[in-house]
Amino acid sequence: MKLTKKEAQKIADNYNLGKVGDVKYLSEGWVNWNFKLETKKGDYVVQILGGEFNKRKKEKMKIQFQVLDFLRRKNFPYEIPKPLTNRNKTNLMKFKSKYLWVYPYLKGKTKKKLNKKEFQEIAKVMAIFHKYLRDLKIKTSRDYYDFNWIINKYKILKKRKIKNKLDKLFIENSDFLLSILEKLEKLNYEKMILTHSDFKSSNLLFRKGKIKGILDFDNLEYAPKTKDVASSLTKAAYLGKNWNFLKQKIFLQEYKKFNSFSKKEEPLIMPVLLKDRICVFWWFYDEMKKNKDKAYNSMIKILNEINELLKEWKK
Repeated sequence: MKLTKKEAQKIADNYNLGKVGDVKYLSEGWVNWNFKLETKKGDYVVQILGGEFNKRKKEKMKIQFQVLDFLRRKNFPYEIPKPLTNRNKTNLMKFKSKYLWVYPYLKGKTKKKLNKKEFQEIAKVMAIFHKYLRDLKIKTSRDYYDFNWIINKYKILKKRKIKNKLDKLFIENSDFLLSILEKLEKLNYEKMILTHSDFKSSNLLFRKGKIKGILDFDNLEYAPKTKDVASSLTKAAYLGKNWNFLKQKIFLQEYKKFNSFSKKEEPLIMPVLLKDRICVFWWFYDEMKKNKDKAYNSMIKILNEINELLKEWKK
């Protein structure tokens, strides 16, 4: 996906951003395309939505805008994207076959590697984020407790004819992963809240070792707060990118200084990680559009992670 300066100016005109000086592609993200527009009025991010703009995607965008608005009205202490309104008095704009939205650029640096204090900072921010959202109720069409959608995906896709190495890899492992899902489905995942679902260091803006901003609310979901904790334990690059017990201990000790995390919730970290990895394995295979050339290696990596997590879960 490219954004020419002429196209960028049309977007800028629609959102009253002024004359565009430069357009820079921001490479982060597996789904959407992000561009930084430098204008005389300031810097802005244009996010072009990846994937099909179907009923599910429309719902997710509506929830995202509602949550961002709620957090701003509640004086959430961290910077978050502020969707701008265009000439049609909406946040979204049709762009070719896609849709996009615009928000003022947030300053700060993402981190590829974290030290202990920065890792603990994520736990603190997450705990505060959960406190702000624990009483917000937004109706959604998909429930975390509903495993039927992902189980059905696997049951349908495993019947495909093998045409390439991606098909072969998915189909050969589908029964194994289905058996895990059926076990996970029987568990009680405790109370749900709206979770960010992608609390990783590349979605957090650091300034002088402190988190100042949070990005990418695209995966907001009603889920146990364990889902966010589990996400950071695998996606935050401290003591490696995979889960380990020491990493979990350090994270939860800091989290508990700012929010509760019960003894019933701790044993759910492994099941939540397994469900997430199995869903991501399907996504790489059947839903991924951007960076499709990375799908096979990503699926292999996910399978390795699942096997390692299973060893821990069985202990």
